[in-house]
Amino acid sequence: MPQHERTDKLVEPTPKRSRSYLEKRLKRKEMNYPTKICNKCNEEKPIDEFHINRSSIDGYRNDCKRCRVAPSDSHYSVYYLPEEHYIGMTKHIKSRMQHHKKKGKITKDYEIVGQYETSIEAHLVETTLHMMGYDGFHYYETKR
Repeated sequence: MPQHERTDKLVEPTPKRSRSYLEKRLKRKEMNYPTKICNKCNEEKPIDEFHINRSSIDGYRNDCKRCRVAPSDSHYSVYYLPEEHYIGMTKHIKSRMQHHKKKGKITKDYEIVGQYETSIEAHLVETTLHMMGYDGFHYYETKR
């Protein structure tokens, strides 16, 4: 057998994936990190559901692929700030949380109550929750 052939048959390298890349992936899978808990959804998931991050201790991002992609700008999110007992609605969750932080609200453990395709659906859910007693932004009629 020639010297350059290997017997461990990982996966044949392709132009996009070199043998060293594939070997690193295999080593990561053999490490003591077969599963990982996502920082956003707090679910334990297989390590394959996390993007690679070479600067991380275990070599993977802290948020899973689904959570990284899920909060897209194509949906309206209704969110809950438990420390503030506050319900809100936004299309840009990250910038909204930054805005709340600047205003002094505690946003650490915010939860997404739901994601909706239209602002009307999201607004109806938000308004219903406000009527149930949650704080939040309210539209008030002005008396003329």
